Amino acid sequence: MKNLTKKSIVVSTYNRAELLEKCLESIISAQGFEEYKLIILHQIGSKEVELVLERYKNQIDFLCRVDGRNKTPLHNINWNRYATYSVAFDLYSSDFVLGIEDDTVIAMDALQFCDYAFEKFKNKRNFKGINLGSLESPQLNGSNTYSRIRYGLHGQAGVITKNVWNSFSSRGIPRNLATEPLDAMLEARLKTGYMVTSNRSRFLDFGWGGTHAPKSPTDSYYQRLQNSWVGSENSSLNFIEAPIVHTWREDSVLFSRRATFMARLRFMKYSLKIWLSKVKN
Repeated sequence: MKNLTKKSIVVSTYNRAELLEKCLESIISAQGFEEYKLIILHQIGSKEVELVLERYKNQIDFLCRVDGRNKTPLHNINWNRYATYSVAFDLYSSDFVLGIEDDTVIAMDALQFCDYAFEKFKNKRNFKGINLGSLESPQLNGSNTYSRIRYGLHGQAGVITKNVWNSFSSRGIPRNLATEPLDAMLEARLKTGYMVTSNRSRFLDFGWGGTHAPKSPTDSYYQRLQNSWVGSENSSLNFIEAPIVHTWREDSVLFSRRATFMARLRFMKYSLKIWLSKVKN
């Protein structure tokens, strides 16, 4: 029986043509890609990026070009990501959307892991999305294991569900896209439940040492990400829950009802703070 789940991949890009090509090649090579819509937003300004997009035009379902002038870099990044999510959820009626940064590549079985996790947990009220990244050692965890983590979205490659988007977008376009990272705005909602998180990384971030910050390619983060990378291994598709506390951040803890209750209280405090700031203005 054909799977009726609607799903999309969104990528926003600006001027990193070489990295974008690696990103797109990994996406279309991933097992199960043909079942996804591929949505690209290009902030115009690079002829090299246009050439890459032309080469992949037959695989792209929706291509949007925007002018990023007169906005700050953060405003452009946030707006571009928000726009791609809106196309995927509101135009294509996607049940879940995988956002991938243009300097990131995904593993061969990354989409299959997304499919598995969504189908297994989609009817669970606390299920918010899927993270494809990990810094955990391959010696400790099998490549087909995952955990449920009370943690925010891995911006490089992560899934949010339609329920999360509906909650987030119900009040219209956020006013603070120019001042606050979109990931931080989403996180307040994501942390009131859990993200299904791969125990081995299913993405590699190639921009970390070059475009994100003045860091060396030998940065410990990048090394650990690379060591955990499953790459082109063939997945058994027999994914197994093997709970571990991921070491991305101090608040990356295993999901529990108590943890979620405390997160809800913090979310209410955060929402009240935002409301009060609007009242004052």
